[in-house]
Amino acid sequence: MTLYGTLARSDQQTLRLAPLWMFSALVGRTRLETWELDAIWEAVRATLPTTTRLGTEALQATLDDPDLVAAYERDGRPVTTGLLAAARVSARLGAGAASSMRVALLAVGEGVARARGPFGRSISRQDADTLEMLAEIMDLSDADPHRLFAFV
Repeated sequence: MTLYGTLARSDQQTLRLAPLWMFSALVGRTRLETWELDAIWEAVRATLPTTTRLGTEALQATLDDPDLVAAYERDGRPVTTGLLAAARVSARLGAGAASSMRVALLAVGEGVARARGPFGRSISRQDADTLEMLAEIMDLSDADPHRLFAFV
């Protein structure tokens, strides 16, 4: 059985939704336009061959879920809450799984940011800063949640 397959359905859904939370963090809203979905799916497809283990399994499940956008709209979790949940789910499977998921999500985020950047070839400074913050969020663990607000 795969790592992804060992998870409860709710945890699987959390990991499937994570690329959409990455996208929402970059664009600054949770409502997804139809034309924007192409950028998300393209970033997920481009990332898939570069990922391993849990990252591969979760991204493939994201692509295979025909009701994902509707599930995202129903879910209602704020972006940061969703990404923290994805980090916690993957961390429960061990450091390797957590790293694989983090790398996969950040690669999807970079793909989306590049698509949004100048001429679709580079990442804007604002999106680079957002990706850096998202990397920190994905590093948080249950034992150290205060790090998110350490510099406030």
